[in-house]
Amino acid sequence: ALQGGADWQTYGADAGFSYCCTKPTNDVLHYMCIPGDPLFQAAGADYHLAEGSPCIDAGAVQSWMTGTTDLDGNPRTHDGLVDMGCYEIIPEPGLLIVLNVGVLILWRNVLASARRGMCL
Repeated sequence: ALQGGADWQTYGADAGFSYCCTKPTNDVLHYMCIPGDPLFQAAGADYHLAEGSPCIDAGAVQSWMTGTTDLDGNPRTHDGLVDMGCYEIIPEPGLLIVLNVGVLILWRNVLASARRGMCL
């Protein structure tokens, strides 16, 4: 049985798969598997997942994963979820916008004043 992998285009009988991104034949038991291309970053031996991969956050989180790392040294779980395969995608930090509420209120007052002036 194979569990928690991203082994695409695996064929065979009398096997069981769970939490995998694989393309098993009809005679193979599979549970929580994604039957499609895992969208690796590049062809060949690079098994990092690309953005949009169905394997991202689709793995089975196990208690032993707490505090462990993937093959790149990144935390194995991110936001309480785990990716399928041996590498965890760490998203780029998003854009942080900090608003000054006083400026926002002032701008709203300016717009309200402008609308009143236009109605004359």
